[in-house]
Amino acid sequence: MKKKILITALLISVIVLVILAGRFLRKSQTPQKQQRPSSAMLNPTESMKSSEQMLIEAAKKNPKDPKGYYLLGTFNLNHNKLDDAIEAYKKAIAINDNHGPSLENLGYVYYRKNDYDNALTYLNKAVAVIPDTATLHNTLGAVYMAKKIYPEAIKAHKKAIELQPDYYSAYYNLALVYQDMKSPEESNAWKKYIELASNIPSEAPFVKAAEKNLKKLKGGV
Repeated sequence: MKKKILITALLISVIVLVILAGRFLRKSQTPQKQQRPSSAMLNPTESMKSSEQMLIEAAKKNPKDPKGYYLLGTFNLNHNKLDDAIEAYKKAIAINDNHGPSLENLGYVYYRKNDYDNALTYLNKAVAVIPDTATLHNTLGAVYMAKKIYPEAIKAHKKAIELQPDYYSAYYNLALVYQDMKSPEESNAWKKYIELASNIPSEAPFVKAAEKNLKKLKGGV
């Protein structure tokens, strides 16, 4: 019995670590890494299903706490199960309609699904609750960029940078906005992104793209 409890506790710890890692990575321009907990007793698919079921049961045991469904939603988001993530985040918000992380991530999921109107709805609700969250403003900027609302996109990305000056993804996104606008500010945004991201291995393909764009602006090929 003690051994079973220990294994369960370790599995839950792994799940939480995976969720937190996914939340840290999800707003980067780098394609999201699909991580899943592993176990010597289960193959990857069975392990994922087991982990998800444990999160569902944990959420049901605490029906007045939105964190359980928030964790479930983030687990599904990290495994690219976007519809399941939406369902879980909405359950968290039904418990507490001011749960900022759930509002932010729900907006992000809708952005991933190209549902920009719903994305804006939930992201703006999140801004009212957690206004000093850099990732939130970066996603908001990306949505405005997708809708070609450039002034708001610039404003949002600059706010993200104000909150987190070394936020290289926000500089990358800001450069894309300026590029779409054919603004002379594009060059400075690419330079700042390259300065911040050049030593980050996961950003290597994007740094290369930024350097190519910068070269074109200088008249190179």
